[in-house]
Amino acid sequence: MAKDTETAARNEAFLRQLETQRLNKPCNRIIDLRGKVAGECQAYTFGERIHYLDDRAYLLTKQLLARFDGRYTTGVYESLLKALKMLDQQQKQTSLDNDTNKEILHQDPVQPQYISFDHILQRQERRVVYTSPIDLNIADVLYHASTIDITSRAIRITLRRAHTIEQGDNVSVTFSGFNELNSQTNDSDISVNLLTKVAYKVAQIDHNEQYTYAILVRNRDDNIAVTDWFDNWTQQQTNPAHADINDSIFNLASRYYLRLFSRSLNMPLVWLSTENDPDAIKALHLSLNDDKLIEYLTDASHQIDFTLLPINKVMQSGEAHLVVVYKTNNSLKSITVPRSKPYLIGKILNWHRQQPHSYLLLLQSAQQPFDPKIFDDDLAFISHLDPNYAKVFTNRLYSITQTISIIDLSASCLNISSPNTFNEHELTLYKTANPAQKLLPVPTSFKHQIQRKRQRFFINTPVKAHLGQVVFNAPTIDFSKDGLSLQIDEDITIPLDSRITIDFTRWQNQTNKHDLTGISYSVKSKTSLPKGQIRLGLQRLSHLSPISLNQFFESIIERNKDKLAVNNRDLIADKEAAIYRKLLPATIATIPFYLGVDANQKRILQAIATTQFNHAKQYDSFWLTFAKMATALSKIIRNQLVENNRDIRFGLYCYKNKAKQNDWLMATDFDFSYSAAKDVFISRALAHEHYLFFQCSLMPIQSNALDLEDDLKTQLLALRNQSPHKVKQVREVLYGLFGIGNLFDVTDIIAAAYKKMKPF
Repeated sequence: MAKDTETAARNEAFLRQLETQRLNKPCNRIIDLRGKVAGECQAYTFGERIHYLDDRAYLLTKQLLARFDGRYTTGVYESLLKALKMLDQQQKQTSLDNDTNKEILHQDPVQPQYISFDHILQRQERRVVYTSPIDLNIADVLYHASTIDITSRAIRITLRRAHTIEQGDNVSVTFSGFNELNSQTNDSDISVNLLTKVAYKVAQIDHNEQYTYAILVRNRDDNIAVTDWFDNWTQQQTNPAHADINDSIFNLASRYYLRLFSRSLNMPLVWLSTENDPDAIKALHLSLNDDKLIEYLTDASHQIDFTLLPINKVMQSGEAHLVVVYKTNNSLKSITVPRSKPYLIGKILNWHRQQPHSYLLLLQSAQQPFDPKIFDDDLAFISHLDPNYAKVFTNRLYSITQTISIIDLSASCLNISSPNTFNEHELTLYKTANPAQKLLPVPTSFKHQIQRKRQRFFINTPVKAHLGQVVFNAPTIDFSKDGLSLQIDEDITIPLDSRITIDFTRWQNQTNKHDLTGISYSVKSKTSLPKGQIRLGLQRLSHLSPISLNQFFESIIERNKDKLAVNNRDLIADKEAAIYRKLLPATIATIPFYLGVDANQKRILQAIATTQFNHAKQYDSFWLTFAKMATALSKIIRNQLVENNRDIRFGLYCYKNKAKQNDWLMATDFDFSYSAAKDVFISRALAHEHYLFFQCSLMPIQSNALDLEDDLKTQLLALRNQSPHKVKQVREVLYGLFGIGNLFDVTDIIAAAYKKMKPF
């Protein structure tokens, strides 16, 4: 028995030796993959023979040759063919189909579409559809590709199936087609080497079985001469056929999504300069959804009491802080702790829960890059209307270095239990002490600015206003034939769209030809002013007035037009909002999502907005499960928000199912009939490897919301002649949007309340 085993071992060793000798023998066979692979094959010489390999085969061959000491052997040949066969099988299982016929906006009930807010600014450059050959180099591998479209900052290219190019790779591009064209035409604007080996980075890459599609981006400041050449070249391409219609339509749609988000914003934004500036707060954005919080924080001088918020501490450290603002003995106090201290988070949540009425706020900062070139047109527009104000506003923009978001977490953290609590010493230790700023900017908002059909002029005249049984006197700020604005005290409650009648007391004393009392107006806008004042924007209901009265108002304007100053504040405010809106993507950590309908009118999660700051794409399989909640979320909108146009906030608690890959279990605050059930679900989630907790807010989108965006709607309709089907499909998707939500990740905050944390 032992002898047989020894013989078998010797035979096996002998066979291994023969196999090693066979694999190390020089190979005379030529490898020719032309016509056998999708990728481009080029000639390479090794083993004294010319072989034709694509990029993947070439890199594999380099590795195999190194293993066999640089010799082309039978082992190299067989190992290469075996590896290529195995990779082809894997590719068939995991291949990505690049569907070039996809609609611009998707209506997929399973996979929502990503809308990148970061790319909206990048698309300000002119994009030209143009096919031209290029040579693309990565290390010692050369690819022949072709452009699809071109801007001065990016190119979209296609090439035969490439296996070794990955997102994030640095490549060099030689525009062989442009170089050849300009050498033939003796173009003096370009040197032979200007468009040779231009540095790019692979920003996005997709494949199908035959071709690779990639987007390459470059830094505009790397080579100014190249940037200038492309800027000039793109401006010269005036042929409509060169316009990228898909990009133009998608850019307009993306701007609409951003506007919907900015109008639904449910957190105050503070725009700041530097900590050394005594007036560091340069701008303040509020919304209708903030009014209860702002009212709570407002002091006797009708301004937000920023001494209650750790603005300076967040500015200096860049670290997010949790704040509880509470009332005791008819005065407001606040305590604050860093978000990075879980032990203190549990205590501050418990303190919030113990208060009869308090707000739990998170202050989170973000660096705010500002590129003035992006806003040249907007600033020039403002300067044309008011040069002096434009200088002040431009200086303010240049001084802004960061933004602080004030996120109200009161709703989602109200019933979160924690065994820890503050003692008296800690209440003193963590008391908020922020210095007061004497001069605060007038709060503004991202609300829709109604484009006036007629000019308004600054006219100050006393009027008497009637709202039901309420009567008050107020001066006008401006006036036109069809409207006016008033300045009133903020304690007078006047809902939007309510009807109000106006008596023009001074003008009535100057004429007896017309009855200037009881003239009907509708309240269209409300804007906060300093010192507890509100500006009311009123639209006259001219159909309720006699023709003679309409003519009277028009004659007043015409007779005094040369003496009156035009009030362009609405146009300036619209441009200001546009500038701040463009700065939002680098600021907001929430994840906006949009609810719509598909082609069968079924409720779906239509889109998710991504930014460099909210990291929405990292949640991966989470969105597939979240998309199944579209119907449940639409019911929340219908049941909770039917009586008003405000947002509602609640907790969303999720964990990944161990039994089913990529499946998440999700529950909202509305799914728990009592707090103990919520505690059980959260504790179960924390026992899993993957769990997420969010504060979710929902708000309806009006069915005519797109109609209110006159500029975007006009631009979209202007593209209808070039591509009627695409414009129609995009309009259908946008009109189908019925709800917008925001997810804010509070996983660490909720977990800190339930996990046993040791003091630091």
